[in-house]
Amino acid sequence: MPLKFVLSLAMLLSLAPIVWGQDERLPPCESADLDTLLDINAAYKAVMAQAIETKTSEQLPLLGYKQYRWRIDMLSQLPSCAEAIEIGWLMNQVSGDAVAVISLKVANIKMNWIAIPMLHTRSNIEVLLGDLTALVETRQLRTVSLEENVNEDEFDQTCSETELDLLAPGILMEYQHLFTTGLEVDTGQQYLDYATAQFEWRDRLWEKLPHCQEALDFGMLMSQISGDLIAMYAYKLAGISDQNNPGKIQVDVDTRRFSLLREEIIAALDRGRTVATYYVSANGNVNVRSCGSTECDIVTRFRRGDELRVIDDSGDWYEIRLADGRIAYVAGFLASVERPN
Repeated sequence: MPLKFVLSLAMLLSLAPIVWGQDERLPPCESADLDTLLDINAAYKAVMAQAIETKTSEQLPLLGYKQYRWRIDMLSQLPSCAEAIEIGWLMNQVSGDAVAVISLKVANIKMNWIAIPMLHTRSNIEVLLGDLTALVETRQLRTVSLEENVNEDEFDQTCSETELDLLAPGILMEYQHLFTTGLEVDTGQQYLDYATAQFEWRDRLWEKLPHCQEALDFGMLMSQISGDLIAMYAYKLAGISDQNNPGKIQVDVDTRRFSLLREEIIAALDRGRTVATYYVSANGNVNVRSCGSTECDIVTRFRRGDELRVIDDSGDWYEIRLADGRIAYVAGFLASVERPN
């Protein structure tokens, strides 16, 4: 096992589970939430049991599809309360990691270290479920009047402007870099490097992500896709063709979902602004800069007809929002409200 991964793994395993409810943005779970979570846990255990029973490459696609179906159902049922969000997040990680572990085992590839974070996280899930059960029982015993019941309306789960600024462009750009790296994996060493980077990023995401609903939804999907890339290449190493590779199918489907959700997040960044749609009217490449001056760095280039999301057109340089959430500037005379022919 490479020394750098041993050190990274030791750091990951030293991290204690984070409680989402610490900043009181999400309501604590109650009895009905626990019942739903226990149903989710039963289905999660069924997926893990099937993983253990998977022995051949012919059985791998069925495991992948069952894991993906469980994940979609889990997300649709997961209660929006603090403890459940944490447990669902960890279950999601484990289910994806299990597919990679079993695929490598079927392929007789010795990368046993991939199982270590998975086993550690599985133990955390059991602890958190036990703690939640005890908390719910205690709350039930303490509930003696209507005034003491939890009112979910008291918890504002909408992301604030500051929280959205943390999500995009910062976290979003980190994810996009990791995603691009994952698509370039071709060798066993690249797989090792990517898996190591993915595990480390996943825990950084857990620490940095704002505790509001939009960010949680976005973060869960980013974590899923990154994990699916690990599973996709594990399937490939096990001899599964691209056409039959459930990991590839899942990545393709969830990437489309991600694009739609990203557009919603970018739109939310400018909730308090009047946004106008312009188009590049100049011929050739148009420089987009980090500030309103030709002396500023070029951050990207647009071509004639490209759409511009303008958030301030009051000056000579129009302030625009890029697809990754960054703010940039384009010279106003190069843009028009009419799409050029």
